[in-house]
Amino acid sequence: MSPSATAQVDPTPPPAPQQPSGGLDRYFKISERGSSVAREVRGGFATFFAMAYIIVLNPIILGSAKDMYGHQLDYGQLVTATVLTAAFTTLLMGVIGNVPIALAAGDLTVIVPEGVDVNADVNIGAGEITWDVDGEQRSQDGVAIDDGNNFSTGSADPELSLQIRVGAGQVLIIDADPSEAPVPPVAPAPPASPGEETP
Repeated sequence: MSPSATAQVDPTPPPAPQQPSGGLDRYFKISERGSSVAREVRGGFATFFAMAYIIVLNPIILGSAKDMYGHQLDYGQLVTATVLTAAFTTLLMGVIGNVPIALAAGDLTVIVPEGVDVNADVNIGAGEITWDVDGEQRSQDGVAIDDGNNFSTGSADPELSLQIRVGAGQVLIIDADPSEAPVPPVAPAPPASPGEETP
């Protein structure tokens, strides 16, 4: 007989939530949710350090792109925009939404091969999910979206399973024949400066 078959079950019910200890605790329902202010502060620091890479990475990605005239965005402005956007949306989610979700902006497009059975489990803090696979088009938007595996081609044993977590932004899941993938447009040459010949 295995040890798990003879293990005793503890009949003691879980402890009741503690009473709120202050205004901060009451507003955010910290004790009611089985946590403590100290635990939430530690969680906040862990979340900050887990997300802090975007302060450097976002400006690198966005700053490396050039527009059709060859201009690039300033690194300092991109850092400021990244920090302010993440701080503002996270504060909105905490103070107004009253949920412990940190947000940073972004979009994700997933192109799956045509005819492949797909199952997608998508969670978004705030934004939109668009599903356009096998001729079925669906969209869901809002705050705290947890689709519960609702996006699927219907197969019980999918060939491709996606687990996507996004703070804020748009997730687009589409299928395409790789040979028919769209070719990105080529930017036109910038206009010539006065006194300069055009190619």
